[in-house]
Amino acid sequence: MTATHPSPGHPSGTHDAHDAHAHPTTATYIRIFVVLFIVTAAEVVAAQVLPSIGMTSLVAPSLLIMALVKGALIILYYMHLKSESGVYAAPMVFGLVLATGMLITMIALWMLAPRVHCTPELGKACVVEK
Repeated sequence: MTATHPSPGHPSGTHDAHDAHAHPTTATYIRIFVVLFIVTAAEVVAAQVLPSIGMTSLVAPSLLIMALVKGALIILYYMHLKSESGVYAAPMVFGLVLATGMLITMIALWMLAPRVHCTPELGKACVVEK
């Protein structure tokens, strides 16, 4: 079963939506799902294991890179932008770049923020550095 959409320029007045571009197969969607699952598992492992082995500085960059990979896969395959023109992909890429910039800025602000040493006067309003 194929979907048809009105098309004034076509002789019959409609065109087949699936003839315009090829869609990924079910096997492709399953492969993308497996990759997304593996990357998500890697994110969990990175968040749990890297701090325990003393590599806390690698947690944020590794999670950011994995999130970008997952976002790109979702945008390209599940939102069908891989087979569309750049007109539709541009706003998504712009949003992804904007979100990445915000994440990097927030990480930088958190890393560069001065830490306050705990004193009895501050009570719970301080950060304990280990």
